[in-house]
Amino acid sequence: MGYLERKTFIGNGEPKPSLLPYQLTFNQLASRQNWASSSWWFFILLPKQEHGYGPKQLMFVFASRSGKEIAVNKRWHKGIDLEREVNGKDNFQTCVSHWHFDGETMYDELVFETGEAIMKPNSLEMWNQKTDGPNPVKYGGEFVMDNEGNFHVDYEGKNGGAKFKFWNLHENESTSPEITDMGNKFFNYNLVAMRNAQFKGEFRTPKETVNLEGIGYFQRVVMNLPMMPWMWNWTIFEDGSIYSYFVPYMGLNAIRRGNRLYNRVFERMILPLAHGSNFHDGETGEVTRFNKTVVIPTVVKGREYPDFQVYSKNVKGDYIKFIARSNSHTRFLLERRVIKRLWQTRFNYNEYPVHAMNFRGKINGKELDTKHMGNGYGNCEYTWGISL
Repeated sequence: MGYLERKTFIGNGEPKPSLLPYQLTFNQLASRQNWASSSWWFFILLPKQEHGYGPKQLMFVFASRSGKEIAVNKRWHKGIDLEREVNGKDNFQTCVSHWHFDGETMYDELVFETGEAIMKPNSLEMWNQKTDGPNPVKYGGEFVMDNEGNFHVDYEGKNGGAKFKFWNLHENESTSPEITDMGNKFFNYNLVAMRNAQFKGEFRTPKETVNLEGIGYFQRVVMNLPMMPWMWNWTIFEDGSIYSYFVPYMGLNAIRRGNRLYNRVFERMILPLAHGSNFHDGETGEVTRFNKTVVIPTVVKGREYPDFQVYSKNVKGDYIKFIARSNSHTRFLLERRVIKRLWQTRFNYNEYPVHAMNFRGKINGKELDTKHMGNGYGNCEYTWGISL
Protein backbone atom coordinates (compact mmCIF):
# COMPACT_ATOMS: atom_id res chain seq x y z
CA MET A 1 0.00 0.00 0.00
CA GLY A 2 1.20 3.48 -0.80
CA TYR A 3 1.39 6.10 1.92
CA LEU A 4 -1.14 8.35 0.19
CA GLU A 5 -3.93 5.82 -0.29
CA ARG A 6 -7.06 7.13 1.41
CA LYS A 7 -10.34 5.64 2.57
CA THR A 8 -10.24 2.39 0.63
CA PHE A 9 -13.70 0.89 1.00
CA ILE A 10 -13.71 -2.89 1.25
CA GLY A 11 -16.82 -5.00 0.72
CA ASN A 12 -19.94 -3.58 -1.00
CA GLY A 13 -21.84 -6.82 -0.61
CA GLU A 14 -19.37 -8.80 -2.72
CA PRO A 15 -19.65 -12.59 -2.44
CA LYS A 16 -15.99 -12.79 -1.31
CA PRO A 17 -15.04 -9.59 0.50
CA SER A 18 -11.36 -8.66 0.56
CA LEU A 19 -9.32 -10.13 3.41
CA LEU A 20 -6.95 -7.14 3.48
CA PRO A 21 -8.57 -5.25 6.40
CA TYR A 22 -8.62 -8.45 8.48
CA GLN A 23 -4.97 -9.16 7.68
CA LEU A 24 -4.00 -5.59 8.60
CA THR A 25 -5.87 -5.89 11.90
CA PHE A 26 -3.14 -8.22 13.14
CA ASN A 27 -0.22 -6.22 11.75
CA GLN A 28 1.14 -2.94 13.12
CA LEU A 29 3.52 -2.42 10.17
CA ALA A 30 6.63 -2.58 12.32
CA SER A 31 8.97 -1.30 9.59
CA ARG A 32 7.17 2.07 9.65
CA GLN A 33 7.21 2.56 13.42
CA ASN A 34 9.33 5.32 14.93
CA TRP A 35 9.93 7.25 18.18
CA ALA A 36 6.41 8.74 18.03
CA SER A 37 4.48 5.54 17.26
CA SER A 38 1.39 4.30 19.05
CA SER A 39 -0.90 1.39 18.20
CA TRP A 40 -4.52 0.95 19.24
CA TRP A 41 -7.06 -1.84 18.94
CA PHE A 42 -10.47 -1.09 20.43
CA PHE A 43 -14.10 -2.20 20.40
CA ILE A 44 -17.02 0.07 21.35
CA LEU A 45 -20.28 -1.84 21.83
CA LEU A 46 -23.80 -0.38 22.06
CA PRO A 47 -26.33 -3.04 23.10
CA LYS A 48 -29.84 -3.09 21.68
CA GLN A 49 -32.23 -1.99 24.45
CA GLU A 50 -35.86 -1.01 24.82
CA HIS A 51 -35.46 2.47 23.37
CA GLY A 52 -32.49 2.19 21.04
CA TYR A 53 -28.85 1.17 21.16
CA GLY A 54 -28.09 2.49 24.62
CA PRO A 55 -27.67 4.04 27.04
CA LYS A 56 -25.50 1.06 28.00
CA GLN A 57 -22.12 0.87 26.30
CA LEU A 58 -18.79 -0.93 26.67
CA MET A 59 -15.21 -0.48 25.53
CA PHE A 60 -12.32 -2.95 25.18
CA VAL A 61 -8.81 -1.72 24.38
CA PHE A 62 -5.28 -2.77 23.55
CA ALA A 63 -3.04 0.35 23.72
CA SER A 64 0.70 0.43 22.98
CA ARG A 65 3.28 3.18 22.63
CA SER A 66 6.96 3.35 21.72
CA GLY A 67 9.38 4.66 24.36
CA LYS A 68 11.53 3.39 27.20
CA GLU A 69 9.06 4.41 29.92
CA ILE A 70 5.38 5.10 29.32
CA ALA A 71 2.31 5.10 31.55
CA VAL A 72 -1.42 4.57 31.22
CA ASN A 73 -3.33 5.94 34.22
CA LYS A 74 -0.08 6.16 36.21
CA ARG A 75 0.90 2.51 35.61
CA TRP A 76 4.45 2.84 34.33
CA HIS A 77 5.81 0.16 32.02
CA LYS A 78 8.05 -0.36 29.01
CA GLY A 79 6.95 0.86 25.61
CA ILE A 80 7.23 -0.85 22.22
CA ASP A 81 10.81 -1.89 21.41
CA LEU A 82 11.53 -0.55 17.92
CA GLU A 83 14.45 -2.99 17.56
CA ARG A 84 12.37 -6.11 18.18
CA GLU A 85 12.37 -8.93 15.66
CA VAL A 86 9.05 -9.57 13.91
CA ASN A 87 8.94 -12.89 12.10
CA GLY A 88 5.58 -14.67 12.01
CA LYS A 89 4.60 -13.12 15.33
CA ASP A 90 5.06 -9.75 17.00
CA ASN A 91 5.90 -9.53 20.71
CA PHE A 92 5.52 -6.05 22.21
CA GLN A 93 4.49 -4.26 25.40
CA THR A 94 0.85 -3.21 25.74
CA CYS A 95 -1.94 -2.23 28.12
CA VAL A 96 -5.28 -4.08 28.13
CA SER A 97 -8.31 -2.23 29.51
CA HIS A 98 -12.09 -2.58 29.66
CA TRP A 99 -14.87 -0.32 30.97
CA HIS A 100 -18.63 -0.86 31.14
CA PHE A 101 -21.30 1.85 31.49
CA ASP A 102 -24.61 0.26 32.49
CA GLY A 103 -26.67 3.39 31.84
CA GLU A 104 -26.23 4.67 35.39
CA THR A 105 -22.83 3.59 36.72
CA MET A 106 -19.45 3.72 34.98
CA TYR A 107 -17.36 0.68 35.90
CA ASP A 108 -13.79 1.79 35.19
CA GLU A 109 -10.91 -0.63 34.70
CA LEU A 110 -12.86 -3.84 35.08
CA VAL A 111 -9.83 -5.18 33.26
CA PHE A 112 -6.53 -3.30 33.48
CA GLU A 113 -3.29 -5.16 32.81
CA THR A 114 0.09 -4.30 31.34
CA GLY A 115 2.55 -6.79 29.91
CA GLU A 116 3.83 -8.45 26.77
CA ALA A 117 1.37 -8.97 23.93
CA ILE A 118 1.72 -11.72 21.35
CA MET A 119 0.28 -10.95 17.92
CA LYS A 120 0.01 -13.61 15.22
CA PRO A 121 -1.62 -13.39 11.76
CA ASN A 122 -5.06 -14.12 13.24
CA SER A 123 -4.84 -13.25 16.94
CA LEU A 124 -3.74 -10.72 19.56
CA GLU A 125 -3.44 -11.61 23.24
CA MET A 126 -1.96 -10.41 26.52
CA TRP A 127 -2.45 -12.42 29.71
CA ASN A 128 -0.95 -12.13 33.20
CA GLN A 129 -1.00 -15.03 35.64
CA LYS A 130 -2.45 -14.06 39.02
CA THR A 131 -3.38 -15.71 42.31
CA ASP A 132 -6.96 -15.31 43.49
CA GLY A 133 -7.41 -17.35 46.64
CA PRO A 134 -6.15 -20.92 46.25
CA ASN A 135 -6.53 -20.97 42.46
CA PRO A 136 -4.31 -19.43 39.78
CA VAL A 137 -6.16 -17.22 37.30
CA LYS A 138 -5.23 -15.21 34.24
CA TYR A 139 -6.23 -11.58 33.69
CA GLY A 140 -5.97 -9.70 30.42
CA GLY A 141 -7.56 -10.09 27.02
CA GLU A 142 -7.41 -11.55 23.55
CA PHE A 143 -9.28 -11.65 20.30
CA VAL A 144 -8.96 -14.35 17.67
CA MET A 145 -10.21 -14.33 14.08
CA ASP A 146 -11.77 -17.47 12.65
CA ASN A 147 -11.78 -18.53 8.98
CA GLU A 148 -14.96 -16.54 8.32
CA GLY A 149 -13.50 -13.22 9.51
CA ASN A 150 -15.39 -13.26 12.83
CA PHE A 151 -13.62 -12.00 15.95
CA HIS A 152 -13.94 -14.00 19.17
CA VAL A 153 -13.09 -11.71 22.09
CA ASP A 154 -12.26 -12.70 25.67
CA TYR A 155 -11.45 -10.18 28.45
CA GLU A 156 -11.01 -11.25 32.08
CA GLY A 157 -10.36 -9.27 35.28
CA LYS A 158 -11.09 -9.72 38.96
CA ASN A 159 -14.20 -7.52 38.87
CA GLY A 160 -15.49 -8.07 35.35
CA GLY A 161 -14.94 -9.22 31.82
CA ALA A 162 -16.63 -10.49 28.69
CA LYS A 163 -16.77 -13.16 26.03
CA PHE A 164 -18.35 -12.06 22.75
CA LYS A 165 -18.41 -12.53 19.01
CA PHE A 166 -17.98 -9.57 16.64
CA TRP A 167 -18.61 -9.69 12.89
CA ASN A 168 -19.33 -7.63 9.75
CA LEU A 169 -22.30 -8.16 7.44
CA HIS A 170 -20.66 -6.84 4.22
CA GLU A 171 -24.06 -5.70 2.91
CA ASN A 172 -23.01 -2.18 1.90
CA GLU A 173 -20.37 0.48 2.50
CA SER A 174 -21.39 1.07 6.10
CA THR A 175 -21.38 -2.60 7.12
CA SER A 176 -17.99 -3.41 5.55
CA PRO A 177 -14.45 -2.64 6.77
CA GLU A 178 -12.61 0.44 5.58
CA ILE A 179 -8.89 1.21 5.30
CA THR A 180 -7.26 4.63 5.48
CA ASP A 181 -3.53 4.98 4.83
CA MET A 182 -2.01 8.46 4.78
CA GLY A 183 1.23 10.34 5.32
CA ASN A 184 4.85 10.14 4.24
CA LYS A 185 7.92 8.12 5.25
CA PHE A 186 8.46 10.29 8.33
CA PHE A 187 4.93 10.69 9.75
CA ASN A 188 2.01 8.48 8.70
CA TYR A 189 -0.88 6.43 9.98
CA ASN A 190 -2.77 3.33 8.92
CA LEU A 191 -6.34 2.68 10.04
CA VAL A 192 -8.73 -0.26 9.77
CA ALA A 193 -12.28 0.71 10.79
CA MET A 194 -15.37 -1.48 11.12
CA ARG A 195 -18.04 1.14 11.77
CA ASN A 196 -21.24 -0.88 11.74
CA ALA A 197 -20.67 -4.45 12.89
CA GLN A 198 -22.65 -6.91 14.99
CA PHE A 199 -21.82 -8.37 18.39
CA LYS A 200 -23.31 -10.89 20.78
CA GLY A 201 -22.03 -12.33 24.04
CA GLU A 202 -21.85 -12.46 27.83
CA PHE A 203 -20.66 -9.49 29.91
CA ARG A 204 -19.75 -9.39 33.60
CA THR A 205 -19.63 -6.46 36.06
CA PRO A 206 -19.37 -6.44 39.87
CA LYS A 207 -23.17 -6.17 39.95
CA GLU A 208 -24.35 -8.69 37.37
CA THR A 209 -23.66 -10.95 34.40
CA VAL A 210 -25.78 -10.19 31.34
CA ASN A 211 -26.18 -11.37 27.77
CA LEU A 212 -26.10 -8.48 25.29
CA GLU A 213 -26.17 -8.00 21.53
CA GLY A 214 -26.23 -4.98 19.26
CA ILE A 215 -24.05 -2.83 17.03
CA GLY A 216 -20.34 -2.36 17.53
CA TYR A 217 -17.40 -0.34 16.25
CA PHE A 218 -13.84 -1.69 15.90
CA GLN A 219 -10.71 0.21 15.04
CA ARG A 220 -7.08 -0.75 14.63
CA VAL A 221 -4.93 2.32 14.09
CA VAL A 222 -1.15 2.65 13.94
CA MET A 223 -0.08 6.29 14.32
CA ASN A 224 3.55 7.00 13.50
CA LEU A 225 3.31 10.65 14.47
CA PRO A 226 2.95 12.75 17.63
CA MET A 227 -0.54 12.56 19.09
CA MET A 228 -2.40 15.86 18.75
CA PRO A 229 -5.85 16.56 20.28
CA TRP A 230 -9.06 15.59 18.51
CA MET A 231 -12.82 15.20 18.97
CA TRP A 232 -14.64 12.10 17.68
CA ASN A 233 -18.23 10.91 17.79
CA TRP A 234 -20.03 7.69 16.87
CA THR A 235 -23.80 7.72 17.46
CA ILE A 236 -26.37 5.03 16.58
CA PHE A 237 -30.09 5.71 16.22
CA GLU A 238 -32.91 3.28 16.91
CA ASP A 239 -33.55 2.68 13.19
CA GLY A 240 -29.89 1.73 12.62
CA SER A 241 -28.75 5.11 11.26
CA ILE A 242 -25.23 6.11 12.29
CA TYR A 243 -23.60 9.53 12.48
CA SER A 244 -19.88 10.07 13.06
CA TYR A 245 -17.35 12.90 12.98
CA PHE A 246 -13.60 13.29 13.43
CA VAL A 247 -12.26 16.79 14.15
CA PRO A 248 -8.57 17.24 15.08
CA TYR A 249 -7.93 20.68 16.52
CA MET A 250 -5.50 23.12 18.12
CA GLY A 251 -6.03 25.72 20.85
CA LEU A 252 -5.65 26.17 24.57
CA ASN A 253 -6.66 22.56 25.15
CA ALA A 254 -3.53 21.38 23.35
CA ILE A 255 -1.38 22.65 26.21
CA ARG A 256 -3.73 21.60 29.04
CA ARG A 257 -2.11 18.96 31.26
CA GLY A 258 -4.74 18.68 33.97
CA ASN A 259 -8.14 16.97 34.04
CA ARG A 260 -10.47 19.86 34.76
CA LEU A 261 -12.48 21.65 32.09
CA TYR A 262 -11.92 25.36 31.47
CA ASN A 263 -14.73 27.85 31.91
CA ARG A 264 -17.41 28.21 29.24
CA VAL A 265 -15.49 30.80 27.21
CA PHE A 266 -12.04 29.18 27.17
CA GLU A 267 -13.38 25.67 26.55
CA ARG A 268 -14.83 26.84 23.23
CA MET A 269 -11.58 28.42 22.02
CA ILE A 270 -10.44 25.73 19.57
CA LEU A 271 -9.20 25.83 15.97
CA PRO A 272 -10.36 22.82 13.89
CA LEU A 273 -7.72 21.35 11.57
CA ALA A 274 -10.16 19.13 9.64
CA HIS A 275 -13.94 18.84 9.32
CA GLY A 276 -14.85 15.28 8.37
CA SER A 277 -18.21 13.65 9.21
CA ASN A 278 -20.71 11.25 7.64
CA PHE A 279 -24.19 9.83 8.09
CA HIS A 280 -25.37 6.31 7.23
CA ASP A 281 -29.12 6.11 6.62
CA GLY A 282 -30.54 3.05 8.36
CA GLU A 283 -33.43 2.81 5.87
CA THR A 284 -31.66 3.25 2.52
CA GLY A 285 -28.12 2.17 3.43
CA GLU A 286 -26.76 5.30 1.73
CA VAL A 287 -23.81 7.22 3.18
CA THR A 288 -23.75 11.04 3.07
CA ARG A 289 -20.48 12.90 3.68
CA PHE A 290 -20.15 16.42 5.02
CA ASN A 291 -17.21 18.65 4.18
CA LYS A 292 -17.89 21.14 6.99
CA THR A 293 -18.34 20.09 10.61
CA VAL A 294 -18.33 22.37 13.64
CA VAL A 295 -18.09 20.83 17.13
CA ILE A 296 -18.19 23.11 20.18
CA PRO A 297 -17.50 21.59 23.62
CA THR A 298 -19.75 23.42 26.07
CA VAL A 299 -19.52 23.68 29.85
CA VAL A 300 -23.06 23.60 31.25
CA LYS A 301 -23.75 25.17 34.63
CA GLY A 302 -24.84 22.59 37.16
CA ARG A 303 -23.65 19.62 35.08
CA GLU A 304 -20.46 17.66 35.69
CA TYR A 305 -19.89 16.71 32.05
CA PRO A 306 -19.76 18.82 28.88
CA ASP A 307 -22.21 19.02 26.01
CA PHE A 308 -20.97 18.91 22.41
CA GLN A 309 -22.82 21.18 19.99
CA VAL A 310 -22.60 19.62 16.52
CA TYR A 311 -23.35 21.05 13.07
CA SER A 312 -22.45 19.38 9.75
CA LYS A 313 -23.20 20.51 6.21
CA ASN A 314 -22.07 19.92 2.62
CA VAL A 315 -22.14 21.79 -0.68
CA LYS A 316 -25.48 20.19 -1.67
CA GLY A 317 -27.22 21.82 1.28
CA ASP A 318 -27.53 18.65 3.36
CA TYR A 319 -27.09 19.27 7.07
CA ILE A 320 -27.26 17.69 10.53
CA LYS A 321 -27.52 19.56 13.82
CA PHE A 322 -27.78 18.28 17.40
CA ILE A 323 -26.36 18.34 20.92
CA ALA A 324 -24.41 15.30 22.14
CA ARG A 325 -25.18 15.32 25.86
CA SER A 326 -22.70 13.35 27.94
CA ASN A 327 -23.95 11.43 30.96
CA SER A 328 -20.77 9.82 32.27
CA HIS A 329 -17.01 9.85 31.77
CA THR A 330 -13.86 7.77 31.85
CA ARG A 331 -10.35 8.46 30.63
CA PHE A 332 -6.91 7.14 29.76
CA LEU A 333 -4.05 9.37 30.89
CA LEU A 334 -1.09 8.67 28.60
CA GLU A 335 2.39 9.78 29.66
CA ARG A 336 5.90 9.31 28.36
CA ARG A 337 9.11 10.27 30.16
CA VAL A 338 11.52 12.47 28.22
CA ILE A 339 14.62 14.55 28.94
CA LYS A 340 16.21 11.86 31.15
CA ARG A 341 13.07 11.42 33.27
CA LEU A 342 12.92 15.09 34.22
CA TRP A 343 9.57 15.65 32.48
CA GLN A 344 6.80 13.67 30.83
CA THR A 345 4.49 14.46 27.95
CA ARG A 346 0.83 14.05 28.86
CA PHE A 347 -2.22 13.21 26.76
CA ASN A 348 -5.76 12.97 28.17
CA TYR A 349 -7.92 10.54 26.22
CA ASN A 350 -11.47 11.16 27.50
CA GLU A 351 -14.53 9.04 26.73
CA TYR A 352 -18.08 10.36 27.21
CA PRO A 353 -21.19 8.18 26.67
CA VAL A 354 -23.70 10.54 25.02
CA HIS A 355 -27.38 10.93 24.15
CA ALA A 356 -28.34 12.86 20.98
CA MET A 357 -30.58 15.81 21.92
CA ASN A 358 -32.55 18.21 19.65
CA PHE A 359 -31.50 16.25 16.57
CA ARG A 360 -32.62 17.54 13.18
CA GLY A 361 -31.34 17.52 9.63
CA LYS A 362 -32.11 17.19 5.94
CA ILE A 363 -30.46 14.93 3.34
CA ASN A 364 -31.58 14.87 -0.32
CA GLY A 365 -34.75 16.68 0.77
CA LYS A 366 -35.55 14.06 3.43
CA GLU A 367 -36.21 15.48 6.90
CA LEU A 368 -34.34 13.77 9.74
CA ASP A 369 -35.42 13.79 13.39
CA THR A 370 -35.59 11.44 16.35
CA LYS A 371 -39.38 11.19 16.00
CA HIS A 372 -38.77 8.99 12.94
CA MET A 373 -35.26 7.66 13.67
CA GLY A 374 -35.67 6.98 17.37
CA ASN A 375 -33.24 7.68 20.19
CA GLY A 376 -29.57 8.21 19.41
CA TYR A 377 -26.84 7.04 21.80
CA GLY A 378 -23.12 7.01 21.27
CA ASN A 379 -19.61 7.80 22.37
CA CYS A 380 -17.69 11.09 22.22
CA GLU A 381 -13.93 11.18 22.47
CA TYR A 382 -12.55 14.54 23.61
CA THR A 383 -8.78 14.52 23.94
CA TRP A 384 -6.34 17.20 24.97
CA GLY A 385 -2.62 17.61 25.47
CA ILE A 386 0.22 16.62 23.16
CA SER A 387 2.09 13.32 23.30
CA LEU A 388 5.60 13.61 21.85
